[in-house]
Amino acid sequence: MKILWMYRFPEQIITILQNLYQDSKCAVRTNGNTSEWFSVMTGVRQGCILSPLLFAIVMDWVMRQSIGNKEWADGIRLTDLDFADDVVLIDKNVEKLQELTTAVEQEASKVGLRMNSDKCQVMVSGDWEGRSDINASGATIETVEDICTGNCDKDVRVRVGKASAVFSKLSKIWKSKNQFIGENKAI
Repeated sequence: MKILWMYRFPEQIITILQNLYQDSKCAVRTNGNTSEWFSVMTGVRQGCILSPLLFAIVMDWVMRQSIGNKEWADGIRLTDLDFADDVVLIDKNVEKLQELTTAVEQEASKVGLRMNSDKCQVMVSGDWEGRSDINASGATIETVEDICTGNCDKDVRVRVGKASAVFSKLSKIWKSKNQFIGENKAI
């Protein structure tokens, strides 16, 4: 909740979120069996509509703390691209890229996140001379020629097709004259 204070969220919102997460307990259900209930000390609630927003706020904080005001280095170059929990760090110098990687890893650890080096890749583009070894989580990150795995064109077509299918299902709702926007309902 400290990050929300730093971003100057209203006290009422922070209090609501604290109450939502205070003394959280959960159980795991598999094959019809439920485990013992246990306390949840970190993380966001799975399935909660606030979880993606809260996670995005934390990731923004991590990136701001690790990158600082270097988003546009020398006024011409972007140093990071972020989407949800995917982060791309960009530099033309291996030492500076290692510094960025280490800074992100250190800031992420302060909020309970960790970098999984098995899910990371380094792609060298252009005239990057010398070694390309970047380390994270105590391991050397794999260097690849191309980030896209498999058939990129096919992957894009499949994703566009899935999105199109979902949007076509929603079109009935969007076109419905029985929808009321802004209606309050008691819970």
